Amino acid sequence: MNANAVSQDIDPAANVVPPGASVGPPGAPAGAPGADLNAGQQQQQAQVVAYQSTFYGGNLPAPTGEVGQFNNRTVSTAGLKDQAEAFLNFLNDPTIDLRDLNGENTIFMAIIMVIGTQKVKVIYGMGRGTAQIGQVSPVANKMLSLFGEGGADLGTPQVIVLPDDIRAKYKVRGLTDAVIITAFQGGNQAVDQPVGRASSVTNKHDIMRIAPIPAHLVFDGFDTDLDASIVYERLMDIHDRTHMVEHAYEFIKACMVGGWRIEDVKPLVPRNEFFGMVHSMARVWANSRFAVSTPFRRVGQQQHPQQVLQAPQG
Repeated sequence: MNANAVSQDIDPAANVVPPGASVGPPGAPAGAPGADLNAGQQQQQAQVVAYQSTFYGGNLPAPTGEVGQFNNRTVSTAGLKDQAEAFLNFLNDPTIDLRDLNGENTIFMAIIMVIGTQKVKVIYGMGRGTAQIGQVSPVANKMLSLFGEGGADLGTPQVIVLPDDIRAKYKVRGLTDAVIITAFQGGNQAVDQPVGRASSVTNKHDIMRIAPIPAHLVFDGFDTDLDASIVYERLMDIHDRTHMVEHAYEFIKACMVGGWRIEDVKPLVPRNEFFGMVHSMARVWANSRFAVSTPFRRVGQQQHPQQVLQAPQG
């Protein structure tokens, strides 16, 4: 997919403002309508300068693998954004049981942070592990997710087991737009390099350790983990700053922080979960999930995920 080159603006506080949006009065949200501007506000708007992209040239990644191409031809760009919105609303609702994911065939997309880097990993097709009464399951009460490319030739993608509380929100240090923009346009910022150290970051936001994101922004994330700085600038292609977009921004800003200290609350999946061996039951789940969520069903992949992940009875 080819998008128009980024032409973002920054308000006087260095907040990202969508193209064509006005800068409201002091204290108003960036991009808020500025009706009946007085002379002072008009002068403020005149001071807005164009944002120059550092890592993003204006072309969003085209889907090359079978999973990305399937998503691209079956769901519109607006639909992919709606899916991300719906997934965030799902995660935000504490009354909803994660087991409901097991009956959902929508290929929701999200990102998690890659430990020890400034990269994010694209995950999709989430479900929740359960066990029958009286049985012990190594994936029970865990969120399971696919990642990587798959298809009729490649077969089932890889699977990762995530903690059940991944949707819990914590106050996590995150960079401000002003700091990021200064670093990007200073000419010395490189990919996979922290933009700021935790010891110098005081700004905090409530975020989860998982961030839903529209698939069309990260189609190349099926083959490789993506640098947070690149994803940050791609997010600017979405001018409607919804809760999903805002949460994705704040998550990415936390991923740009380096030099985490022991006492810091981090946006990370626990190391033993992220790097742990995947149990065979999780791989069986992945085969079943991929078979019912995509058209790439192979011989022997006729199970439905709920046959593998049965909800407790009674």
